[in-house]
This record gives sequence, structure tokens and C-alpha cells, in this order.
Amino acid sequence: MFYAFVAHSQNQIIEFRVGYRLNSSIIESEFSENAVVIQKLNEYIAQLNSTDSVSLASVQFGGFASPDGPTSTNLRLARERMSALEKLVRSQIQIPDSLITYNPSYISWDQFESYISGSNHSYKQEVLDVIETSQGNDRIKKLQELQGGLIWDQLKTVLFGDMRSAIVIFTT
Repeated sequence: MFYAFVAHSQNQIIEFRVGYRLNSSIIESEFSENAVVIQKLNEYIAQLNSTDSVSLASVQFGGFASPDGPTSTNLRLARERMSALEKLVRSQIQIPDSLITYNPSYISWDQFESYISGSNHSYKQEVLDVIETSQGNDRIKKLQELQGGLIWDQLKTVLFGDMRSAIVIFTT
């Protein structure tokens, strides 16, 4: 998990991502790198609360699941994870509803593709081809069928844990 800071011309964008255990929507500070991310998030919110010179332009929340469970479960977990992070943030800072948007995707295919693109896995191109040529449940089915399921099993081990997450993106 991570936090990132990006400056775009006059806007600054900072993202915080917390991780979740399998089938959980509870933010646990002792899980993964959550303690560091939550500390940085709290510091950032404190900074926003203590200054009038920085104002929020937008705040986006997103919740995600790994693609290895039933769609209905993944949708529920993604919503619950997003809500848990939103509750944590909004308990520390008042944000007008008009500034908030929600990422409706429940599987972070961008994160998935970014990981695969930057990897040196032997199956890299096969997976990228599936991502580029299919969507939704069809994409999942095709990934599960690659090399008789061997690639899917490897993805479950090396990637899916990081996909169980929620993000908040602040734009100032």
C-alpha cells in the first residue's frame, strides 16, 4: 500500500491507499503498510485543517476487491471498503458533499495492468493481451483459463492481496 503525491500545474493531487484482508472491510492499522499510510493520511488532514491557504478542489473515494471472488461479494466488499475509508476521513475533516466523487469500479484493473506491465513474469504478455481484449467477467474467465489455471493461481499469490484496498484522492 502506499501514498503518492503528484503536482499538476497549480493543482496538487495526493492519494492514500489502505489495504484489507481477504473478505474484510475493516481498516486494520497493523495490516500490511496501513499504519504508515494512516499516519501520513492523518498528518495530511491535520495540515489541511490547520491552514487557510490550501483549499480542496475535489476528493475521490474508491473501494476495490480482488477478482477471485463472486461478483456480488466483490461489489459489496468494494463498497464497504470505500465507506470505511470515507468514514475515517470525514471523522477528521469536513468536506462538502459537492466536492466528493466515487470511483464506481470494484476491481482496480488499472492497478492490475500497471503491476503486470512493470513485472518480469513469464506470462506478462499473455495477461496483458487478455486485459486489452476483454472486459468484466469475460476478462476474469479468460485469465482463469490461461495455461490451465496456472497463471491465475500465481496471480492470486503475487497480486490479488494488494488489490483488496480503498483509496482517497485529494486534489487541492
